[in-house]
Amino acid sequence: MSMHKTLALVSVAGLASLASAQIAFQAPLTLPTAQNPSGAAIGDFNGDGNPDLAVTVDNQDRILTFLGDGNGGLAPGATVFLGAGVGAGAIVSADFDGDGDDDLAVAMQNSASVRVYLNTAGTFALGSTTSVGANPRGMEVCNLNGDALPDLAVANRDGNSVSAMTNTGAGFSVVTTPVGGEPRDVAAGDFDGDGDDDLVATNHDDRTFSVLTNNAGAFAVTTQSQNPINRPSGVAAGDVDGDGDIDLAISNGALVSLHINTAGVFGARVDIFAGGANPGEVRIVDLDVDGVNDIAVAIEDASTLSTIRGMGTGAFAPPQAWAVGLNPQWIAIGDFDASGTPDLAVPNRDTNNTTVLMNAGVVTPPCQPDLTTGAVAGQPGYGVPNGVLNNDDFFYYLAQFSAGNAAVADLTTGAIPGTPGYGVPNGVINNEDFFYYLALYAAGC
Repeated sequence: MSMHKTLALVSVAGLASLASAQIAFQAPLTLPTAQNPSGAAIGDFNGDGNPDLAVTVDNQDRILTFLGDGNGGLAPGATVFLGAGVGAGAIVSADFDGDGDDDLAVAMQNSASVRVYLNTAGTFALGSTTSVGANPRGMEVCNLNGDALPDLAVANRDGNSVSAMTNTGAGFSVVTTPVGGEPRDVAAGDFDGDGDDDLVATNHDDRTFSVLTNNAGAFAVTTQSQNPINRPSGVAAGDVDGDGDIDLAISNGALVSLHINTAGVFGARVDIFAGGANPGEVRIVDLDVDGVNDIAVAIEDASTLSTIRGMGTGAFAPPQAWAVGLNPQWIAIGDFDASGTPDLAVPNRDTNNTTVLMNAGVVTPPCQPDLTTGAVAGQPGYGVPNGVLNNDDFFYYLAQFSAGNAAVADLTTGAIPGTPGYGVPNGVINNEDFFYYLALYAAGC
């Protein structure tokens, strides 16, 4: 399932690390994407396990898909025609019908609606069409009611409202809530820690943002001023200070304004330089896979994408600029080359192409036999990897093997490299698992 504003591709706490911990990209890949590309979404559309890309374009209004090969290549796939003059804009991907493959949802700016296109073996057919507010713009996949079906939230620019779309399995039920003037974007997160997603919208004309607290599907609105700051545009939700709760990053003027969450209350803005004038879409993502979230923001007037590296505890390094095309729009995040690091796709509205920035970082694989900091149950660090391989790890594995703890001890179906099932757990603990671990331990890290 693709999330619109924040995405964790690799869990790194004790599992993986990135050599050099810097943000870098390979030479950009440029995909021709017809007239005025706007939205972008990433999902596995053909079921091969590799991320694919979908882009909305104008004249004729349609969705272009590009199929990933898992090595960074993207080849043209199916085209989905949407009809003349519908004004297709934001697009997101998720398994809306629960059948195991990724579908698409598109904001129809000229018809005040959201269409879902259901995927069957790589072919898309129109599913539901849901009325929302006038001129829907920013859109995000979220979880509004805690069930397994993905929901949607949409900022309605001309309707001065946000539509919360709860997935019923046969369509969507909609609650549309007034916010401030001309909301440009929406983000979702569990801001108050009660287990369901709340929403936030940027009110461009009012220089405010509205927080919509989710109370069993009804929304209480709290509006917070950004004055005298410039008009807010994009918004992303994610943890920028490392305390475990969800903060906000809002683009405006030449800035990204951070609002830190403390017990469900957002503090006054803390401004960082965005890297250029008129920043639009903003994303919170750990680009260098160091366990600290970074920021990516499309700089519309400079035809660049800025990356702003998080330093931990809410501090950020100066922005880095990466050339893209003219008037970059949304930012989609995925791992096209299976490197374990997030790549970025940016539609460039005025150059009729999409720039794909492949992350140049290399993830250091985890040390699999490193299992614990202490060998004795009850000892601090027992069962917690610490990046050091020693006798504690061996005796910890031996204890788990003897106790029949499959979560730790079940490692393989075969003891000999090259045999079927080697390194693949099978739910059975036996001597093959022990000898497999012994080989890992002897090889070291």
